Amino acid sequence: MQLQQFVTEVVEQLGGIVIPVEYGLCQVLIPEAYAPYFQHKTELQLSFDYEVAQENPDSEFVTFGSYILEQLLELIHQQTVSTM
Repeated sequence: MQLQQFVTEVVEQLGGIVIPVEYGLCQVLIPEAYAPYFQHKTELQLSFDYEVAQENPDSEFVTFGSYILEQLLELIHQQTVSTM
């Protein structure tokens, strides 16, 4: 679940809120300023497990290459001040 931890930390750094619902499933509140990155949505339901995603078809499955993860990586890239 390292990907879920990564996404949680990024969302919280952006000022959002992540509410775990059950194993591999979270409710996410995105600040209004970042809504355009997520198809103008401020509330998302994210799943981090394939079986959980199948059981919750209204959730978005987050994995490498998924739209949500790519948008978060784009935000990180834009917000980076310096690198080591």
